[in-house]
Amino acid sequence: MTSTEPIPLRIAYGPHPGQFGDLYLPARSSPALPVAVVLHGGWWKDNQTLDSYPTHALVSWLAKRGDVAVWNLEYRRMQATGDNTQAPWPITLADVATGIDLLDEISAVNPERIVVFGHSAGAHLAAWAACRIALPAESPLWRERPVVPRGVGLVAGVLSLDRSGDLEQPVQVTRLLGGAPEAMPERLRQTCPSILSRGLRLQGFCLHGDVDQVVSLDQARMFIEAAGTGISLHRLHGGTHFSMLPGENMISEHWRTLTQLVSNMVNEVCS
Repeated sequence: MTSTEPIPLRIAYGPHPGQFGDLYLPARSSPALPVAVVLHGGWWKDNQTLDSYPTHALVSWLAKRGDVAVWNLEYRRMQATGDNTQAPWPITLADVATGIDLLDEISAVNPERIVVFGHSAGAHLAAWAACRIALPAESPLWRERPVVPRGVGLVAGVLSLDRSGDLEQPVQVTRLLGGAPEAMPERLRQTCPSILSRGLRLQGFCLHGDVDQVVSLDQARMFIEAAGTGISLHRLHGGTHFSMLPGENMISEHWRTLTQLVSNMVNEVCS
């Protein structure tokens, strides 16, 4: 772990102002670096950004390691209220796919040594990125050669979009899909990690607070039931939605648990 955080290089992956990522490279970078992708949350809404959301602390912590590139990915998001005219389905998902696939074109990194981390709605996008190889060829989100993460770290994740009772704001899922999940079965199948993950043998972890009132712990349980034993569940006693991230609600022990799990996963792709 180094004491200084490298200055990121902002790279656009599309013409819209929201289509970019910040790439952090170690000062003494070597060819074909492994990459940690970070996706922020905020119910897929534009009142949160990669700079404002608490995952920026995880980005900083990762960037100071000195042995891994960090790709802090922004994506187009819904307006905070009203009809979702700003990022109708499948724009947000397509942006995440395009932003991750761009890593295949950056010579400093190795697209075969990628792990993805996300919190809340960002965990949904991280899980979806790992599951999209299961998309049918007729899907508008299908890609012939997608960059496939080797592992996923899903923190307080929205992972089962059809379980509205688990969510403080189920209306945001309706806005994301362009209709209620039961009215949009095909979009749900192409968007919901708990559906797409079946049979994929994913590797990674779910970290979730057991008193999270925003996204129920059952979201992680349902995802693991579908994804299989390669995803481990780590339950934070007394943990809330943000207790594992720096901020006014942080519990130091929970932050240590998160960074240890992230470190273990990054060490695997660095070895």
